[in-house]
This record gives sequence, structure tokens and C-alpha cells, in this order.
Amino acid sequence: MQEKNLGKGLLLAIILITIQSCASETKKVLPVLTLSDTNYPNHSCNKKPSKPRIPDKVLVNKNIELYNLKISKYNLSVKEYNKDINNYKTCINQYIKKGNKDINVIRKQLNKALKEAREN
Repeated sequence: MQEKNLGKGLLLAIILITIQSCASETKKVLPVLTLSDTNYPNHSCNKKPSKPRIPDKVLVNKNIELYNLKISKYNLSVKEYNKDINNYKTCINQYIKKGNKDINVIRKQLNKALKEAREN
């Protein structure tokens, strides 16, 4: 009877050691950091510029000079908008290019891990 209890105790000890070993192995498999833990950084580009608004049409001939002045201001604002939107697009495209590089680095690491797992 004592041998039977000793055998059960030994078996229980082996099972506990195995479970503990498996648990520690599982912890090693988990990634240290995931994107769900931190967010990918937002772009740091200036706010997207707003399109200029076309002035209202002139209904009375008396306001033609005022309308022409508004059109001149509008044309200047279009020129400024075009410069700002080009700068904005350049910045966004650089952000996207950097993000794609980061994705490729991650993809290479994943493929390396997959290849390692499939070996043997």
C-alpha cells in the first residue's frame, strides 16, 4: 500500500513538473510586444489644407470691382492651397513609405520564424 502511495506521489510530482515546464515554455512563445499593446505612431504632417471657396457670382454690375478683388484673393489662395496640399501629400507619402518598410521588416521576421518552425 505504501508503495502504491509512493508511486502516486511520484507520478503527481512528475505531472506537476511537466505542467510547470510547459507553462514556462508557453511564456517563452508569447511575443514581448504587439501592436495591440502600443499603437503605430500617427503621422506628424500638418493638417490637410482646406480647399479655397469660390466667391459668389455677381448679380449686379456695380459689384464687379468687388468681385474682381475677391477673385484675385481666391486665385492667391488657390496658389497657396496647391503649395500646401503638395507638401501635405509629400509628407503623407513619406509616412506611408516608412510604414511599408516597417511592415516588410515584420514580414521578414515572421517568415524567418515560420521557416524555423517548419524545419526538421
